[in-house]
Amino acid sequence: MINRIISLDEKKASFETFIIDENISSKKKKKRPAIIICPGGAYIKHSHRESEPIALYFNGLGFHSFILRYPINEDNSQYPHPLLSLFQSLKIIRDNAKKWFVDTQRIYVVGFSAGGHVAGLFANNWNNIKLKKKAGVNEIPKVKGVIMAYPLIKTSYDVGNNPLNQQAFKSMYGSLLPSIAQVDQINLTKMVSNESLPQFIWCCSDDPVLDSADTIEYVNFLQKKHINVEFHMFNLGAHGGALGNFATADTENEDYFNPFSAWTTLLVNWMKTL
Repeated sequence: MINRIISLDEKKASFETFIIDENISSKKKKKRPAIIICPGGAYIKHSHRESEPIALYFNGLGFHSFILRYPINEDNSQYPHPLLSLFQSLKIIRDNAKKWFVDTQRIYVVGFSAGGHVAGLFANNWNNIKLKKKAGVNEIPKVKGVIMAYPLIKTSYDVGNNPLNQQAFKSMYGSLLPSIAQVDQINLTKMVSNESLPQFIWCCSDDPVLDSADTIEYVNFLQKKHINVEFHMFNLGAHGGALGNFATADTENEDYFNPFSAWTTLLVNWMKTL
């Protein structure tokens, strides 16, 4: 396995590789699909449970995995900087596809919470020429599908008194009092078009952090544009559960199980339909 961290041009962003050996046997080398992982963390940090365990899980499915640690923390993380780092990551994969044995027809992006927002920004702006130019890239491989787990879809116009929300607002907008234009600019429901990429989305109805109604609204916009979308809302699971199994749970009980862990099986089935 090739495991290395590559610095990106975008503000303090990095890209960690989990590239599987190309030799599937002594006589055969094999191209593999790839997935870029955008961990959550409210644009303040990068969640550990949504980083390496996710990369290793997809390695186990035969994917090359890449963790994008997009820009975070106030000056670094305002739109479009996190999205630009994703464009740059795809360029790195394209430039190294032959050496790394990447199947460039099967590249996916998965994001969790705030990382789901980054993934959603990409799903709806992947072909934006101005943004690609700003990222310093010309051509990138077309991503086959985008996966969003309990994603941030939009924020309110008023930050309120919650300290975590205040930190997130500072990171996303550079202010506790963003303009209406700033808030609308990163609202995923306002970005959906006929060119939006296929998407697999899931959340939990009891999420205390992000309103599942926002996700439903977003899915409805995708449906109206006839975008390939598969959506699952689990009854229980709260927020930030990642894989929903022992690998990403706080508990040391190896028998831990959460019903929303079924999302990974549902995802693989969806991928096979693309």
